[in-house]
Amino acid sequence: MKEKYIVIKNVLETDAFSMSFDYEIGDVIFTKNMYIIRLEIPYEVAKDNMGFDNIYGLNIKGEIIWQIEKPIDAFGLTETSQGYDYYFKSVYNDMTLTDDNIFYVFTFSMCYILDPQSGKIVGQKQM
Repeated sequence: MKEKYIVIKNVLETDAFSMSFDYEIGDVIFTKNMYIIRLEIPYEVAKDNMGFDNIYGLNIKGEIIWQIEKPIDAFGLTETSQGYDYYFKSVYNDMTLTDDNIFYVFTFSMCYILDPQSGKIVGQKQM
């Protein structure tokens, strides 16, 4: 089903609902009755908040079903095991859905495979 929606800065409007967010909407992908929303989080905000979980899953009623899982939770990472705070201060900067229904989200040097129904990270690839 192809769903119609429009984005006006930080607002997603559909025939069924209008939802506003604290930050501008960077991307929207509609798949399997879910709107996957990526917000554009300013660097200053992200660095002061130990990263930002800036991808959300909304159902067709406009209810937030999930917020993306942190890589540190998905893979049991710690800041000391990484030697730097990348995983703690990263912001997802892109997302895409492939033809074979694999949903990828990207930070600056990693690609994560996302389950779009749950918001859980199910895999990763170094870029």
